[in-house]
Amino acid sequence: LAQTLGMTKTQVLGFSAAFSRSGQDGYLAANVMNKMMGDMERSAREGTGELTTYATAVGKTTTQFASLVKSNPGEALAQVFDALSKGGSDSIRTLEKMGFEGPRAMKTLTAVAQAGGVREAINASMSGYGGDSTAKGAEAAFGGLNDELSKTQESMTQLVEASGRPLLGFLTDVT
Repeated sequence: LAQTLGMTKTQVLGFSAAFSRSGQDGYLAANVMNKMMGDMERSAREGTGELTTYATAVGKTTTQFASLVKSNPGEALAQVFDALSKGGSDSIRTLEKMGFEGPRAMKTLTAVAQAGGVREAINASMSGYGGDSTAKGAEAAFGGLNDELSKTQESMTQLVEASGRPLLGFLTDVT
């Protein structure tokens, strides 16, 4: 669903890290995220009233929020979590308006919102993936592997040469 909405893998990874950091169950967190993303995508596409609840929560008009959902869904979702984290006791009413009435879903969302850091988790994922740290890590990891493969190749070459020399005389005599 995140891919359909237009979120990048690194944004999803960031949200996953935020849920994990707050100690939330992965299955429940995925269900809550899927509902929230599904509501936002459907509402932005069809222009339903659900989007107004999300837009009001983040302090935007429905049109502004619909545009944000379409252009940068990860940012839209991060803004919802930012608003929930700053909303205090009003966050419970906001979640109820969004359709999150079950105690488990409410606990999951409030824990992530109270822990904060959703935006930081997304930014950390984006910078780690988009920066040169990934390339440096891969280079270091594969550099050692390449060295070992070169040593193995050299050892095999020496083994073949050493075992082939005695056979060389035999083959010369046969021809």
